[in-house]
Amino acid sequence: MVFWAFLLAITVLPVKFKLALSNSNRLCLAIHVSYAWGMARYNYSREIENTSITASLLGARVYSRVRGTADRGKKDKGTAEGQKSPSRSKKYFRFMLRVGKGVYGTLAAKSFQGKLRIGFGDPAYTGMLCGMLCCMPAFADGSVEFQPDFAGETLEVDLHFEGVLIPAAAAAAVLKVLAGIAKERLLCRPYFKHSLL
Repeated sequence: MVFWAFLLAITVLPVKFKLALSNSNRLCLAIHVSYAWGMARYNYSREIENTSITASLLGARVYSRVRGTADRGKKDKGTAEGQKSPSRSKKYFRFMLRVGKGVYGTLAAKSFQGKLRIGFGDPAYTGMLCGMLCCMPAFADGSVEFQPDFAGETLEVDLHFEGVLIPAAAAAAVLKVLAGIAKERLLCRPYFKHSLL
């Protein structure tokens, strides 16, 4: 009884995460995840080719790793032979997209702010894109600030996202996606198709 109560408590404790992405001056990515009001924390930051990863439990650091540009060559050499085929990568991407969409719908609280600066070689295309984006809800309500650049080709992104996730709800969303995939594969089998005719 105590074990099941403990397992239930683990699945309903909140997971808070923050995501920041920017390429204004240089490519920067930062991810911060905290579980059970900070009892467990995970931090990931990347700037150009420098990566820093830290993990802590009850305030004590249990993992730390810093990887720079010098380590990139070693990793690329070891992973060159184990690259996935394009078809498998495409299926994996579709699966992750469906899982991400399902998990996103279970977020208890979410906050999104972004800045987007885009410019094409032809100012007319930039103006048309500006008109299209202003009709989208994310740009209309001010969540994303759009700055057109008519001077030339430009692409600058600055995104900040925060959310609170309940593991039990996320697990249910993932199981729902897996059940849908299993159903699709079952319906694609030849004997099942003939039985419906």
